[in-house]
Amino acid sequence: MWVYCAVSCLYSCALVMLGAYYNSADTIYGEEEGLHPVFIFGAMKRGEPMHHWLENPENGFCQFITKARTMEKFPMVIATKYNVPIVFYKPDVGHHIHGELYEMNLRMIKKLDKYEYMPNEIIARIETIMYNDSKTQELVKRPAIMYVKYYLDIDNWEQLPLVADYHSKGIHGLEFKERPVKKKSKKKRKHRSKSKKDEQSDRIKGKNNTEAELEECIRRKNERIQKHLNKTLIRNHT
Repeated sequence: MWVYCAVSCLYSCALVMLGAYYNSADTIYGEEEGLHPVFIFGAMKRGEPMHHWLENPENGFCQFITKARTMEKFPMVIATKYNVPIVFYKPDVGHHIHGELYEMNLRMIKKLDKYEYMPNEIIARIETIMYNDSKTQELVKRPAIMYVKYYLDIDNWEQLPLVADYHSKGIHGLEFKERPVKKKSKKKRKHRSKSKKDEQSDRIKGKNNTEAELEECIRRKNERIQKHLNKTLIRNHT
């Protein structure tokens, strides 16, 4: 077991040293201002169910650049109960992945990191993206962030059909399902009987009382305070 752990650790370290492995796009760009290239190939493409996420100003800013594809081949499958398109980091297997190149600000990149990582441990890495220049039609190669999955932990993924150009309503019949947002559960407070202090506090705050009762409570409280002050003054003079 310890041999396996040691080998895994060395492999991860080697990836980091080569600049191939990153936990998030945020760690790649740091705090650099401006817009940064990100390659989108799944349900956030234009015309797909999650494109509204990119258009939401609360998530940050992005702009569409062009349609593009990866220089290397990767296996992309549709998996999980939500029919999510996932690209495994297994180069030279599958197809050139077709998608869209965007430029995003850091706010959107940070939110995209969390969105991609949370359910399926999908992380960011830099890949070479290719597209044809709209003016010259020349092939352009450009590095961009791409979200991939390193761990091949989806059951029988090799038996799933490999996709090159994802569309939610494609012939595969596996329409994308947006995962529900988890709401923070409010803990129910245990019911306890009110003490005299609580009842007094309720009276002072005017809970379940008329204005006349509230004024009476305040008057009595002021009387008690005044009596206490008088006693203190008498002790100080004697």
